[in-house]
Amino acid sequence: MREVESSLDTNIYDMVTCPICVLEMAKYTLKDHLINAHSNPDMVLTCAKCNKNFKSRLTLREHVRLVHESIEDSVECELCGQKFRSYKYLSNHKRNVHPKGGQVHICAKCGKQFKSRLCLHQHTKYVHPPESASVNCPQCRKRFKSRINLHQHIRISHNGRHDS
Repeated sequence: MREVESSLDTNIYDMVTCPICVLEMAKYTLKDHLINAHSNPDMVLTCAKCNKNFKSRLTLREHVRLVHESIEDSVECELCGQKFRSYKYLSNHKRNVHPKGGQVHICAKCGKQFKSRLCLHQHTKYVHPPESASVNCPQCRKRFKSRINLHQHIRISHNGRHDS
């Protein structure tokens, strides 16, 4: 009976979260997802409609489907005309893209302007990660934002060899 309980604890159909893009999936699909969706760990994809950044094509596609795809009962932002699937998404958009006061937030590293602190923070996190938040490959010295990305790079680019 304990063997059955133990095997149930590690069920391959349990849901897990991708540590890179926070997408939920069955445990048995995580390895393939990491290889297929995150083979370039430095990749940053930006939504053409709202400038939000994503770490995989899959999460960008899901964002576009949920937030931007036109549906009959869509709601429109009266400030810019962008359409959303619900008032919840419209409200988030207004708070982040059209904050009251019209303040502009400028990236100190590249000068890009943002209408909200949230957008600037997201940009800084993905485009200009701090040196302290990165790790170097011991073989080619390429820099990565996380150990997960480094291990994925080593597995793909150096045939899994961790030697220096």
